[in-house]
Amino acid sequence: GEFRLTEFERHGIPALQSLIASIRSQAPHARILYYSRGTTLEYLRRLHRLEIDALGVDWRVDLPAVLYEFGTRYSIQGTFSPE
Repeated sequence: GEFRLTEFERHGIPALQSLIASIRSQAPHARILYYSRGTTLEYLRRLHRLEIDALGVDWRVDLPAVLYEFGTRYSIQGTFSPE
């Protein structure tokens, strides 16, 4: 299933913060890439509280918009349509 935006903020972000903190405590120099299939810009904008290094986006997301909005903060990895 998918989170509604309010659920993502209330439950998803804190769970991700906890997971990332655990990874950072065990591997402080590890690079962390966040990827979620079909994640829209509204959800990506909520990631600013996470200590991540890169965003992975799939072909359903407007890659130029992601690069424009997040390209100076994160490394961006995108995919192309499989068709």
